[in-house]
Amino acid sequence: REKSWKRLSSKDQSEKNVNVEDLIKEQEVWQKSLMKAGGKLCRECGLVFLGKEPLCRFCSREKTESLERKIRQLFDQAPWLNFQEAKKEIGQLEKSEYDRLKKEKRDQLIQRLYQLSWGALESGFEARSKDEMQRVGYAYAMLKNGTRPKDTNNLAVEKALPAKVRIVWLKTLADTTHQI
Repeated sequence: REKSWKRLSSKDQSEKNVNVEDLIKEQEVWQKSLMKAGGKLCRECGLVFLGKEPLCRFCSREKTESLERKIRQLFDQAPWLNFQEAKKEIGQLEKSEYDRLKKEKRDQLIQRLYQLSWGALESGFEARSKDEMQRVGYAYAMLKNGTRPKDTNNLAVEKALPAKVRIVWLKTLADTTHQI
């Protein structure tokens, strides 16, 4: 039995059955016509496409997303790494991409600090929130200043934080110090 699917015709928008073999033939004709028009094969997937890039837009996007995931993981694990260290760790990395993703991570951390600050002011300081506030504060300071954990202390974090968050940070720090 032949497999077939319903497909919308672009001319009259009505449904009709299409044979799989016909679709494959259409694809081959389309690929050949692209090659005649100056197309080339994608180095990753073998798709014929038009353009000057070595990869089709799908593979190019996948490569970009993969690189972004690696950089984000790197910022999660070691927020203090500078561009050269990150490039050594990842390989292909552009300074503009590094700077963009670093700013994005910094913005995420500061947004989380604002959320934690508002939560602390509205409902009081819970131990879990205090711990997260300190963890996120340290990550923010290391990312912003490019300092390693051994070189980051409470004073460095305090100086790195925006004024609106700094007050809550100091309250969290004072409450934690009294518990020790």
